[in-house]
Amino acid sequence: MTKLKWIILVVSCIGFYSCEKKSEQIIKEIDIKEPAGRMMLSDLCDSIWCIPLETKSQSLFKKPDKLIVYDQRFYIMDKSGAEKILVFNEDGSYCHSIGTKGNGQGEYITIEDFTLDEEKEQVVILSYPSKVYIYDLNGNFIHAKELGKSLIWNICSYKDGYVCSTNHQTYTEGEEAYLLFFYDKNFSLQNKMLPVLPVHITMPPFVSCPLYTTDNEIVYFDNFTSQLHLISLNQNAEFDSNLLYSCHFTCEPEVSEEVYKDVMSFFDRQNEFSFFIESYYANDTVYAFIAKQGKLAFLMADIHTGQGRFSWYNKYYPEILTSKDGYFYSFVSPTQLMEDKNVLFHIINDEYEPQIGDNFLVTRFILNH
Repeated sequence: MTKLKWIILVVSCIGFYSCEKKSEQIIKEIDIKEPAGRMMLSDLCDSIWCIPLETKSQSLFKKPDKLIVYDQRFYIMDKSGAEKILVFNEDGSYCHSIGTKGNGQGEYITIEDFTLDEEKEQVVILSYPSKVYIYDLNGNFIHAKELGKSLIWNICSYKDGYVCSTNHQTYTEGEEAYLLFFYDKNFSLQNKMLPVLPVHITMPPFVSCPLYTTDNEIVYFDNFTSQLHLISLNQNAEFDSNLLYSCHFTCEPEVSEEVYKDVMSFFDRQNEFSFFIESYYANDTVYAFIAKQGKLAFLMADIHTGQGRFSWYNKYYPEILTSKDGYFYSFVSPTQLMEDKNVLFHIINDEYEPQIGDNFLVTRFILNH
C-alpha cells in the first residue's frame, strides 16, 4: 500500500472529414463485483526478464514516465528529472537523448508527453500548453507548431496522423471542450470526439498511459469516468470516425465529478472510494489495478463479455507502459528490487545483482490469463 499512497499524494499535489462529424458510440456496462480471493505478482506472470539500463551521467533519469519500443530501441520519457527523451538499445546500452528544456531554438518549456511517428521516423514532444516539437530519431530539431487553445496533455501517433487528449483539463464548454482531438500529419485539426465533463478537472490521470495505439485501435482510458474508449483503425491503420466502442466499469463507491474537481476534497476522502490507478488494454482484455476504499485490487476483464477476475492484490505491482509482440513492458529500480526481493527475485529470469546508484531496469513479461 506504500506505493499506492505515494501515487495518490503525488497526483493530488500537483470523425475524419469534418470537425463537426459525430461518431457512433457503443457503450458496454461492466459491473465490477466485490473482489474475490487474493493475488500477488507471481499469480500474474511466471517470469520477468530484466534489461539493466547503462549507468552513466548522461543516461540517468529520475522516473520513467513513458516507454516506446521501436526498431530494437527503447525511447524513454523522464518528465521531472532529465526532462527529455533518452534512447537505449535493447541490450540497455545508452545511445543519445532527444529534446532539451530551455528558451532557445528547438527547446521547450516543459515536456508533457511524446510519441514516435514510425512512417516519418520522427519523435514528437508535446509541451505545455499545447505545442509540439518535432525531431528526427537522432535528436535533430526539425520544427515546432502550436496546436490551438485547448490544453493538450497526451499524444499518440497512427498511420494517418495524431490524436491528443485533454484529460478534462480544458474548457468545459465551447469549441474546445472535447476530450480527444485528431490531427493529420501536418498537425492540421481534422476531428474532435467526446465532450469533456461539465466540471474543470485539475488533477492528471492516475494511470501511467491513458492514450496509446494498438495494431487495430486508438485507446483512451478515462480515469475520471472509469471508461475505456476504443476508436477503430481499419486494416490499413486508417482512422474510422464512425466507430467508437466504450466500456464503463462500475466499482462502488465511485468518485463523483464534484470530488474530482476539488483536489483537497479527493485527497481527504480517497479511502471512501473506488477508482483506477493503473489500466492497460490489449487483446480485448483490460488489466487494471484499482484502489478500493484504501485497499488494492487487480482486475482482468474481457471487454465484450465482462468475464474475468477481480481479486485483492498484495505487494509490488508493475506500471504497464506499453506492449509489443505479446510482451508487456514496465520498469523497476534497483532500490525497488532490493526492497521487494521476496516478491520479485524468485520470478526474475536474469542473474542481476542490484546496486544502489544503478540506473533503472526495463522489465518485460507475459501476463497469465
